[in-house]
Amino acid sequence: MEKELPSPLVLPAIFWGFGILSGKLVNFYILIVLFIAFSIFLIYKRFRKITILILIFILGGLRVGIPKSEISISNILKNKDEITQKIILEIDSFPIIKNHSLKYKAKILEIAGCKAEGKIYLETDNQFLKNGDFIQAIFRVKNLKKYCKKPSQIKYLQNQDIEAIAENITPIVLISHKNNYFKNWVQKLKETLKYRIKERFGKNSEFVKAIITGDKGRIRFWKKILQNSGMSHLLAVSGLHVGMISFIFYIFFKIIFPNRNYARIASIILLIFYAAICNWSASVTRASIMIIVFYISKILERPINKNQIIAIAFLIITIINPKEIFSVGFQMSFTAVIVLINFIPFKFKSHENKILNILINFLEIIQTSAILTLFLSPITIYNFGQFNLNGIIANIFGIPFFGIILSTALLILALPNFQFILNVYQSAFYSLMFFFKMVVIKLSSMPFKYEVMNYRKPIFMMGLFLLFGIAILLKKQKNPPKRVFENNSN
Repeated sequence: MEKELPSPLVLPAIFWGFGILSGKLVNFYILIVLFIAFSIFLIYKRFRKITILILIFILGGLRVGIPKSEISISNILKNKDEITQKIILEIDSFPIIKNHSLKYKAKILEIAGCKAEGKIYLETDNQFLKNGDFIQAIFRVKNLKKYCKKPSQIKYLQNQDIEAIAENITPIVLISHKNNYFKNWVQKLKETLKYRIKERFGKNSEFVKAIITGDKGRIRFWKKILQNSGMSHLLAVSGLHVGMISFIFYIFFKIIFPNRNYARIASIILLIFYAAICNWSASVTRASIMIIVFYISKILERPINKNQIIAIAFLIITIINPKEIFSVGFQMSFTAVIVLINFIPFKFKSHENKILNILINFLEIIQTSAILTLFLSPITIYNFGQFNLNGIIANIFGIPFFGIILSTALLILALPNFQFILNVYQSAFYSLMFFFKMVVIKLSSMPFKYEVMNYRKPIFMMGLFLLFGIAILLKKQKNPPKRVFENNSN
């Protein structure tokens, strides 16, 4: 039996993750005392391994539990609904279009002439602000609890370190600009990509923009029908999208460079730019890091365990922004890939009876979809109050058909301006979209979606996680076969 590759970072990643989760429950200064106390045990070789894991756990708590400064905007708004003050901001993002309004992420530098800190969402009609601009105006800054109607919205913004919403009362004055060449290049690439999408996809451009750049500000209809059908994950730029795009990058560079390692290095650079274009969303960053680590292992000619790659991605993302662990996208992305790698060992077999072969493989796809739905159900129930079984059936059609749509869209974007060829592919794309929309509407009306809002309680969540935890342990004890593709034909 083939020896399994080592994955030494998996256990530290687990302890680090649980440490982050505990950081909101335990006082920051208590964690510091515990860290100092347990550091003493490092001198004992017998307890060194468990001590290191405990220290990693405490460091996770410290990473997320750092107390905010008294002059942070969250502390200023603690007992207020809003303030109106002269504020200096640094724009820290590209323009974000959400619900037909323009927003920017911004850092607070000064409030009423005093140094301050914190991140906010700035709502403004000014379309000419750029990443790195230092601006000044009188702003009305609102508490998230006043601005957001749903707790899920507050949680989403807090996970991005956004502490308030601001709008300018007086005209914005540009003070100065700080050049960030990487961000400027990314912004130019993003604007060029959006223009090309709009030019080549017409009425379908907003959908294409969503599945390629992650900009979902103007596709409410698609959000609704895909959520009802259990296929909302298709709109989240994730492993399927990044994998396909990285494959296209690699093939393109392989044609240019005879040396495969040069093609891999060039693909890594473009993947970093692509993740930045998608605003470093958790699912894109996770998939990009995993592919980059895979390329690096190929360049160094050192094989690496798949779980080790997941652990590396998990650690990088949560070290940079530990609050990502509380976001729905992060939880669903990592849960899905862990389940696929560890608990759904595919074993496609070829039989002499072709009809039986198709039927068995079809049933295995249904089984995979059902297992994924069950493992993801605690997350969907807790965050959306829904238990949606429509996806078990819908994903059998949706995932492969969506793969065709995505690959066709990427091909149309990459094609040169040969009008005849473009017209052929654009006509094919319109037909694909018409059929996809028609079928998704039908699938969204299936009755296997259940509202369970009354069960959004910690005890219910603990029970579900315990249930799936037992399932994982039982599965591991059976020593599942490796993910191989066999051919039994003679």
